[in-house]
Amino acid sequence: MKHLKDYKWFWVTFLIWFFLGCLGAWALIFSPAPLNQRIISEFTVQINGAIGKNTISRVSGSMNLALERITRDLEEKGWENISGRVNLAPLLLNTAPEYRNILNRLIQLRLFQNRENYKFLGCLDEANQQETYQWISEIPKTAFDSLKPGQSGFPMIPPSTALNVSWIKSKKMESLSWTTKNDPAFQGNFPRFYSAQGFSGKLTSSSNDFRERVYILRRGTDRIVAVLTGENGKFVTSLVKLKGN
Repeated sequence: MKHLKDYKWFWVTFLIWFFLGCLGAWALIFSPAPLNQRIISEFTVQINGAIGKNTISRVSGSMNLALERITRDLEEKGWENISGRVNLAPLLLNTAPEYRNILNRLIQLRLFQNRENYKFLGCLDEANQQETYQWISEIPKTAFDSLKPGQSGFPMIPPSTALNVSWIKSKKMESLSWTTKNDPAFQGNFPRFYSAQGFSGKLTSSSNDFRERVYILRRGTDRIVAVLTGENGKFVTSLVKLKGN
C-alpha cells in the first residue's frame, strides 16, 4: 500500500474524476440513449507518461452485491485484492470517524494488482439501490516510476528537492503534485518561486495556522490553481491547470 501514502494527491485527483465521470453518466442515462446501455463512458488518462484506461459502467443490483460480484470476478481472473475488504475512500479523504459509515454506504473503493498493472475499482450507490455506477481504472505500474522535477511537461517546474512527482493529464484537466520536507521558508517564498517562472498570482485562501494556502496563478493563457498544505512533516504542493472547451 506504499503508493497510497506516497501518491495521496494522485488518488484524490482520481476520486474527483470518478465523481465527475458519474455526473456525466447520469446526464447520459437521462438522455435519449438506450437505457440498456451498460458502458457509459470510456476514456484514457496520461499518468507520468503512461496511459491509464478508464471505464464507467452501470450495473444492476445494490452497491454491496455489485462490489462482491466484481471483486470475485477480478480475483478469478488473477487480480490480487491488495486492499482486502477495506474501503479506501475514507482513508484517502481523511474522513472524520463519525462520518465514515455514511461514506461507506455511498461509495466503495478497492485496489487490485497483477504483475504489470494496478486496477482501481470504485462503486457508487444509486439512490434507488437497484443499480450501481462502477468505475474501473487500469494503471500501468510504470506510472509510479519516479519523475525528475523537469520531466512532466507541466507549465510549472517543481523545485529540485521535489519528491513523489505525479503528473496527470486528460482532455479537460492537467495536474501536478509533489512533496518536500515541511519547509516553512518555501511556503513563505512561494510567490517568489512562481514569479521566477513568469507567473503572476493571488493568494485567495489561507488557514489561520498557515498549514494550507490556495493561490490562483496566471501566465499567458495558462490558469493554475495551487494548493499548498503541510501535514505529517511533509509539504504537499498540488497544481491543477484549467483547460478551456
